[in-house]
Amino acid sequence: MKNYVGIDLGTTNSAICSYDGENLKHYKSPEQYSVTPSAIYFGRRSRYYGVWAYNMAAREPENTATLFKRFMGQARPLRYRHSI
Repeated sequence: MKNYVGIDLGTTNSAICSYDGENLKHYKSPEQYSVTPSAIYFGRRSRYYGVWAYNMAAREPENTATLFKRFMGQARPLRYRHSI
């Protein structure tokens, strides 16, 4: 039996679910939310995604990526500034 995985990579939030032919499963974030913010944080010693990364964006915007989906599919390379 085939398994399918669906990812909704949204500009603001993202979600994941799977289907095995009989059952549909929705995966929650580590914080148990149905969706998680589309954000990534790169620190000196840590990497965060989702809610934690979104919260770090206010404190360290130079180390956080939140609007990267808007540029997906474009030919130009993205430059990400960080202080690592």
